[in-house]
Amino acid sequence: MAREFSHVPKLSQYRKKAPIRLHALAGLAAAKSEDCGPCLQLGIDMSHEAGVDTETLKKVVKNPEQLSGDDKLVFDYATAVANNTADAESLRQQVEKKFGRDVLIELAMAIATRTVSIGGRCSTSAAATVRTVSTASIPR
Repeated sequence: MAREFSHVPKLSQYRKKAPIRLHALAGLAAAKSEDCGPCLQLGIDMSHEAGVDTETLKKVVKNPEQLSGDDKLVFDYATAVANNTADAESLRQQVEKKFGRDVLIELAMAIATRTVSIGGRCSTSAAATVRTVSTASIPR
């Protein structure tokens, strides 16, 4: 069964037009919505390594309501999609209008592939099986 999901890590990292910061926020929002600590930790570590600043990562974990501008829009969109809330479509329209369809698709892929449930347990994407989660560079 794991072989069937072997493409998920590459899909979760697919990004050509979306800014790395927004792509990371979309994935982090999805991981946070799944309430999977290891998924969120891995996403934080990878986002930090990719250049997302520590202050933004702290806000994602502890106070997402303090995000603003594009960060807030993308985080709210990803959270709405992950939780299947009524405002997901309105937020999707806002994201597409602001960033374009290509970025919207990349963000949607980050949301959809952030975590994959295999056999009832969470299996983190983004090469979690070949990488050990390190201690977060931000307070938990």
